Amino acid sequence: MRLFPSRTYRSGMRWCAWRWTDVDPEGKGETYLTRLHLFQTPWFSCMLHWILRADPQSDLHDHPNAFLSIILQGWYEEEVPEPGSESNLIVRRITLWNFKHSTDHHRIVALSKPLLTLVIAGPVVRGWGFHTPKGWEAWREYVARHRSESTAACPTSSKDQSESKIFDE
Repeated sequence: MRLFPSRTYRSGMRWCAWRWTDVDPEGKGETYLTRLHLFQTPWFSCMLHWILRADPQSDLHDHPNAFLSIILQGWYEEEVPEPGSESNLIVRRITLWNFKHSTDHHRIVALSKPLLTLVIAGPVVRGWGFHTPKGWEAWREYVARHRSESTAACPTSSKDQSESKIFDE
């Protein structure tokens, strides 16, 4: 049960306190992450993340800001490039904390349930996206391309995907 559930986050807010977001990257009505923005300023933010499943995308992604993720409950495993190599990937289990620069790329491949993290993020310094075999791709284009590919593969889907919450910027 959520405290003040109607206080939802709107993408692009520079200032906020106690705002909820359900992230559904595939637009299928399957929440991947529930985020509570405890507070957000132009300089930093503090959020709680309830991560419900592994990243649904097959490609690694980066972030728009540097952040520290402190594990409050559970653990997760992330796939990252092996140090000194962009092509070889390794899996690391995160049990206490994880610091990421905005340009670090990774993807969550396994997790305990439940998984709760406290995230302290710096200011937004760049756009974020996915690292594909063809190079870096902005998240909006990546998601749109993958949605159109999945719609072409399953043309009987009647769900209006434009209504779904994707990601925050």
